[in-house]
Amino acid sequence: MILSPLARELYDEIADLTIIDAHEHLPPEARYLSFAYSGLNLFAGYLWHDLRSAGVPSEFVATMREGGDRPVETWWPQIRQHWEHVRNTSYAKALRITARDVFGIPEINDDTIGSLAEQVKADNTPGIYRRNLQERCRIRQSICVVDSVGDDPSFPDDPALKGITRFCPWLGPDIPGKLRELAGRDVRTLEEATGIAQGILHASIRAGAIGFKLTVADFGPPDATAAEAELKEAGHGARGLALRDYLFDKCCDVAAENGLPVAVHTGYWGDFRALDPKFMLGFAMRRQDVRFDMFHLGAPMYGDAIHIGKALPNVTLNLTWCPIISQVQTKRALDEILDLVPLNKVIAFGGDYRVCVQKVYGHLVLAREAAAAALADRIAGGELDREEAMRVARWWFYDNPARVYGLV
Repeated sequence: MILSPLARELYDEIADLTIIDAHEHLPPEARYLSFAYSGLNLFAGYLWHDLRSAGVPSEFVATMREGGDRPVETWWPQIRQHWEHVRNTSYAKALRITARDVFGIPEINDDTIGSLAEQVKADNTPGIYRRNLQERCRIRQSICVVDSVGDDPSFPDDPALKGITRFCPWLGPDIPGKLRELAGRDVRTLEEATGIAQGILHASIRAGAIGFKLTVADFGPPDATAAEAELKEAGHGARGLALRDYLFDKCCDVAAENGLPVAVHTGYWGDFRALDPKFMLGFAMRRQDVRFDMFHLGAPMYGDAIHIGKALPNVTLNLTWCPIISQVQTKRALDEILDLVPLNKVIAFGGDYRVCVQKVYGHLVLAREAAAAALADRIAGGELDREEAMRVARWWFYDNPARVYGLV
């Protein structure tokens, strides 16, 4: 993003701030290093979506997140033919910024791809998180989703990583079957089902989880009678929505009692019609005792998401992933947010990466630029002064995520 002189000055000040990285999928460092990521993996981490859209075969794309040594000649030809088609998307910008600033590669092409790939491999050594997150990005702590039930969310080997776990790991087309799998026995009563669902969350809290994560759905109010009937009808074609809604509400009890936030994925991913942020209105209004952190600003349904954040005291707007979906739309959204939403309701950054931790830096540059541009417009319009703008930036990048996730 080309910044005005004022926005560039703000960017430089924002870049000096210590921040909270509000969302990653990074495992403990030792596990990360065991995957031995290669240069190909730089092109995974979301850019693969644009490559597939441009025409790279899905069969190849499906291999792009696999670890291990992948010689350049085995993969670069398949990417090269579409690199010029995707290099200007925000997904690719995060990679290009990382290549330029982290690895000293001004442009990715036939002449530089070998050096880039070798440097990725050379960086796979202990301390990779510290070098790329704490030192390069000035991140105090990164909040990471622990994907597997039973994994330890405490990251005891790295206090700079904090874990959140799945809020409803029993969700799926066969909830009674999933409960049976989790419990190791048949689940015959609603009381048993509730104990299993809540027990998973209590175990996560004891292990150090600082919150939970959920994919948005149209969760309705709890109906114990209907839920009990569905549990008894398991295997006879019952849809399980009443059981789903009842157990979701019981899990909300755990979050409320422990004062822990629930991050909610909304918007872009696959058929994003099923991930509409408006689904949050029902359960967030009903459970105002729970803090819901709306991820991804409902992209591309930004307007609805922003108005939900404006209206509901228990919903925060988390812009994780937004700058690499579209930096331009993120800047526009921040301009609307400044006009609509209380400033303590916004979280500006989460890298949202699983592979090639170096790309967190490129994503962060895009997020800082979008924030600097939006705030500079307000200064130029006489609505903020420099001191106020930087106070807003500190709220967005540090104070708000630290408060919401209990890191203060």
